[in-house]
Amino acid sequence: VGGNFQKWRNKFADIGQTIKYQPLTIGDMMEEIRSRLEKIKRTEVPLFLDPKTASFIDVAIHAKVHQYLSDSTIEKHLRYARFMELHPQPVNFRNLTPESFIKHIIYRLEIEDPPATPNALHHEKKAVLMFLKAFKQYTED
Repeated sequence: VGGNFQKWRNKFADIGQTIKYQPLTIGDMMEEIRSRLEKIKRTEVPLFLDPKTASFIDVAIHAKVHQYLSDSTIEKHLRYARFMELHPQPVNFRNLTPESFIKHIIYRLEIEDPPATPNALHHEKKAVLMFLKAFKQYTED
């Protein structure tokens, strides 16, 4: 074996070394969540998660099982959370503090041009609440 096949094989090896790891897309996350939910029992999902170790997928599974959110709502919240995590004024979901969220909101209102709409800020707040509920940092009493 060799010739043209070997040349292509070498090209693919070179390309593979230059490609950087890309995090899961929201669609990939939703597929992973759906496949895990088919195999998991409600009693296997912890009532609350550890923010230091929980992934976005873990939070989404918690939201589906314990917060009774629909797939489309979870997907929307994950999109907003990913946006906030990668924003110039990011929100750290591993160490979620009121200060980081407030700084993010202030940046979105006062520095961004055009400023964020009230609707966008409302959805960001709902996304953060999904995480806070999973981490037992927010209750609706």
